[in-house]
Amino acid sequence: MTEVLRLRPCDLDPHAPILHLINLKQRKRPRGGGLPRKVVVVSADLPAQLRALARDLACARPVTSSAARRVTGNR
Repeated sequence: MTEVLRLRPCDLDPHAPILHLINLKQRKRPRGGGLPRKVVVVSADLPAQLRALARDLACARPVTSSAARRVTGNR
């Protein structure tokens, strides 16, 4: 679940149902020094569902109090 919540748009392959994930269980870093990564093949409809979830989460973010004050004019 943690790996799914960390997904970025660049982690979804636009041409195939593949996710490029950071392997959180692997402690040893690869020789290049980057984070250990793994490729996961998923069902064909999962990337579209993940994009929809990300869009819904972005729309559901709470408005901060300073932003609400700017909109309403209240101090």
